[in-house]
Amino acid sequence: MNYSPYQNVPTFSQRHGLRKMPGPPRLEEISPQARNSLWGALWRHISDTARRSPYSTLLGLQWPRIFATVHQHLMERPLDQLSLHLEDWKEICKPILLKRSYGHCFDLIETLLRHPECPRAFTDEIKDIFRHQLAYRIDTTSLPTIMPAATKQEGEALIGAIQDLEGGGLGGAAAHLRQAGERIRDRDWPGSVRESIHAVESVTRRVAPSDADTLRKALAALGRRQALHGALRKGFGALYGYASNEQGIRHALLDDESKVTQDEAIYMIGACAAFCSYLWRKFGSEDASTRTEPH
Repeated sequence: MNYSPYQNVPTFSQRHGLRKMPGPPRLEEISPQARNSLWGALWRHISDTARRSPYSTLLGLQWPRIFATVHQHLMERPLDQLSLHLEDWKEICKPILLKRSYGHCFDLIETLLRHPECPRAFTDEIKDIFRHQLAYRIDTTSLPTIMPAATKQEGEALIGAIQDLEGGGLGGAAAHLRQAGERIRDRDWPGSVRESIHAVESVTRRVAPSDADTLRKALAALGRRQALHGALRKGFGALYGYASNEQGIRHALLDDESKVTQDEAIYMIGACAAFCSYLWRKFGSEDASTRTEPH
């Protein structure tokens, strides 16, 4: 059973003003509906496999190994205390997904999805729930990672940029964008901005000549190599200029880190992701792909 978008259709009471309409998904929040969907997906998968096993009260198939990882690494409990009983894991996971903070909830989801034996059907259902009900997306290009997505469009653009970079062999730049997203989750706004900037630097140094050691020089060199509209070049320079000095050593936006908020972090990860994706699609080439990627 997959997530159904009909769950987002307003009820009769909501359409007629008898009950408040739900607002759009927000960062750092999980609606009761989304919590119920996440728990429902997990319970359905683990209980279905249990019913198909010889002992219906025990976890079935790969779930014992998955929950062993949760038990040891997330809950930090000794392996000899691991329970294989379905009801025990219901008592453990249900409160985390329904009542604990969004951080605890996402920690559990990521741990489950990152296990190499996590069922593909479960991963796909969780991704659908995030896409429709949460201000986050799950990037499965590499190690499954929960990424911020203030809007549906921003989420799709960010995941698309990471896929572009991974496909082009720029794993370092993609990793910086993932780190930027994780730091937003950790409320480390300046750290997120730094990682977003590092992603741009990684791609720029890859596609530009080796002697173009600043963004201004790199853009000029790329403009000579292929047609780059002057307005675009100025716009990219201005975007990067407020975050970095000419040498790329000191980032002006980060001079006073107390003024860096979630808004700046969200803006920078979106803008830098789009910039990275554009640079690689426009200027990535076979000769550039033979160079060692800076991290």
